[in-house]
Amino acid sequence: MTTPDIYILPEEVHLVPVDQLTEQMKSKFEYEETDFILTNSGARNTSKVIDASSALLLQEFRKPKSIPEGILTYSVLNKLNPEQALESAYKFLIKLRSEGFLIHFDEMSASGKKNPLKAGDLFTAYEIISKLPGVTDTEVYKVKKDNSFFALKILKTNTTNPALADHFHNEIRILKNLDGAVNPEFIEAGEQLLQQKNNAKWLRQVDEFLAGISWDKTFSEMNALIRQALNNKKTYVNPKTELYV
Repeated sequence: MTTPDIYILPEEVHLVPVDQLTEQMKSKFEYEETDFILTNSGARNTSKVIDASSALLLQEFRKPKSIPEGILTYSVLNKLNPEQALESAYKFLIKLRSEGFLIHFDEMSASGKKNPLKAGDLFTAYEIISKLPGVTDTEVYKVKKDNSFFALKILKTNTTNPALADHFHNEIRILKNLDGAVNPEFIEAGEQLLQQKNNAKWLRQVDEFLAGISWDKTFSEMNALIRQALNNKKTYVNPKTELYV
């Protein structure tokens, strides 16, 4: 059985009750009075309207949990059938993962340890001068090349969130089509992969892993974990995983 991953709802993701918004703001979308707004203050994600039960479920992920553990805890606290809760919430949680609201705990830990580029470092042919303010999915730097200064914008993403890359490439296309008179002049764009030790072996492991899973199988395995936890009358706690996609 595949060990489920650990997820967390980051601090910059906020759940705001709709009834705390102004009437002008609420006039721009449809809602129920008990709904919540899910928003990420540190990213470019579009805010979402979710119902109160979904907001309660997400609060379970303020601390690192696997999806089965989060759903089981939520079900016990709200006197719900855990298997039925999994069936109704599974696609919702996976969608939030793809949109960057819910993230791998290992991914968050790694991003916190990653050192940004420092003054004096070289990025391709550009010298890093200083780091500028940016959102959590990008890094922005003042850089220098041939005695001229530029802005370098780096998207921190991977294949788990292709929507971020789509937004970034759309920004590039827009800048290319503008004349640079009042907007920043576009210079160049590119992609740079991080070095991965034992890359061929790692890719083979990923291929083997992906070949053995499907959404139906993953759902079934999570359902089995919930049943196991219920039978054991204790909450399932997942150890740290070594491989995730």
